[in-house]
Amino acid sequence: MKKIINGFLGLIVIGFSIVLVGALMVQSQLENISSLVEPTFVDVESQVAHYFEPIRSSIPETKQAEFDALQEQVVSDPKFQEISETLVTNALNDVVSGGMSMNETAFKEDVQAYIESYAPEIETLSEGTVSVDEVSTVVEEALNNPEFQQTYETIVTRVQQELSPKQQRILAYINGFTKMRGKIISGTIAILAVTLLVLVIMNREWQWSKLFGTIALIMSIIMLMLYLVSPFIMTFLQNRVGMPITLKQNPFKLYLWSALGAFVMGILFKILNRFES
Repeated sequence: MKKIINGFLGLIVIGFSIVLVGALMVQSQLENISSLVEPTFVDVESQVAHYFEPIRSSIPETKQAEFDALQEQVVSDPKFQEISETLVTNALNDVVSGGMSMNETAFKEDVQAYIESYAPEIETLSEGTVSVDEVSTVVEEALNNPEFQQTYETIVTRVQQELSPKQQRILAYINGFTKMRGKIISGTIAILAVTLLVLVIMNREWQWSKLFGTIALIMSIIMLMLYLVSPFIMTFLQNRVGMPITLKQNPFKLYLWSALGAFVMGILFKILNRFES
């Protein structure tokens, strides 16, 4: 009977450990929600042109090509891409929640600081006609335009128009997890802690160390298998979403590191049990 209970509780530990790692994995990818939808509703080039066009007339004709090249450089800069991705993510979240989450002040500050970082190059291209301070003024005026908030609302509307019903459901699930993730993670940790404590109480005289070692080794094998089959899981998820999911790295790497950690812990518990025996 005791072996059956140990086995059942061991399965609970393994199962909830996998759930915990999965929850942490999903949480780590929440900032990449825009990877589920191709952001055709945000034209990065037109955003940059919005800030650069008022300056163009002050650039000599012979420097126009260089000014165009600078504008392209601004568009491709990872920093501006990051700012644009934040805008996309906010828009997607607002579609799901029905709110308006964009921090307008912070967004304006980020854009202004970014464009101003190119002000010295603009001043050089204009042959001194446009000063660094004037670049700052032009950007500030563009950002304080009353149409700025309307532009963001337009983006949200375009998101709603472009998302398929399936994509909207997936984003709704993600939004639900976002709201509940604290309870899910803390609840899972609490269940694991109570289960492990019960196992220690039931298996006195260091018998628990042998059991913990076995559980950890089994857990490491399962987590390693999850990492190895992750390409198939990602393909399945892409088919369910209905479009490619582009992530900067495989989120299932967390299962790989967890598998290695569980393996080391399993070996240590086995060694500990032998010493105590």
